Amino acid sequence: WANKQSHLRSYVYFTSYFGVQDFPVLLGVLLRYISFLGRSPITFKSASNMIGSVKWFCALLDPPSVKSFEAVLVTVSMKGLKAQLSRPVRQKLPITIEHLLKFYSMLNLGDPKQLAGWCAMLLAFFGCFRLSNLVPLSKSKFDHLKQLKRNDIVLDKDLVLVYYKWSKTNQNSSKVAWVPICKVKDDRFNLKKFLKKLFDDVKVDSDAPLFSFNKKEFHSRHSLTKLLDKCVYEAGMSLSDYSWHSFRRGAAMFAFELGLADSSVQLLGDWSSQAFKQYLEFSFLRKISVAETIAKNFNVQVKEM
Repeated sequence: WANKQSHLRSYVYFTSYFGVQDFPVLLGVLLRYISFLGRSPITFKSASNMIGSVKWFCALLDPPSVKSFEAVLVTVSMKGLKAQLSRPVRQKLPITIEHLLKFYSMLNLGDPKQLAGWCAMLLAFFGCFRLSNLVPLSKSKFDHLKQLKRNDIVLDKDLVLVYYKWSKTNQNSSKVAWVPICKVKDDRFNLKKFLKKLFDDVKVDSDAPLFSFNKKEFHSRHSLTKLLDKCVYEAGMSLSDYSWHSFRRGAAMFAFELGLADSSVQLLGDWSSQAFKQYLEFSFLRKISVAETIAKNFNVQVKEM
């Protein structure tokens, strides 16, 4: 339902901007919308889902106008859209431990805003959290159900417990659970230590946004993205190669390289399917290990013949 609402907003923004009728959906408007989506940085599947949602609302509001979606021109346009958008998706590169070390050295953790940003980075890596779980799109859109609050965090001995209420794959909050993040020995990555410092330095209500850096302000998607871009630039890395999603990919690859089962990696990142495998790459050492295992077992079987 949330996705359908989002798709409807996109369509209404389109019709409002160009000053055309939204409902009932006219064939000419639909063809223009398909053409418009062809210039968007999305996949064909996403574009198809967006058009499908418009058709769904169309069936509710004006059933006869659904015939517009069945026109031959629409079928031909969708084939063209598929050809146009079915291009290889350039994934963002993963954030590694080496990158985290560089970011740590660049940040001024005496500044509450940068301290909150560092806590967000550690949570994104060790908890494999999506950015939508951590902060809202803008400060006016903070949602107590979707984003983390101070009282969603419990600091318990060597654990940081995160109350997990909502995510992209858990939009009806059917999988409410505590996510544990264990302490690491290196204090530079001690999430519990930095969260405690943030809580001590910035006194806010228990239901305030987790990444509040003073009584009235907190991080949003824009401010965290700006902070990461600053770190990436100062580290001499390409801004086009990294985003906040790089933390998720980095965490998934790190877990995979440790030899954890696919099901464990899937659990870590809260993936509802095997889609996470597109993030994974075999390191050269892993390839050597596989090659050695094959050679070793080949030799054993040859001796038995």
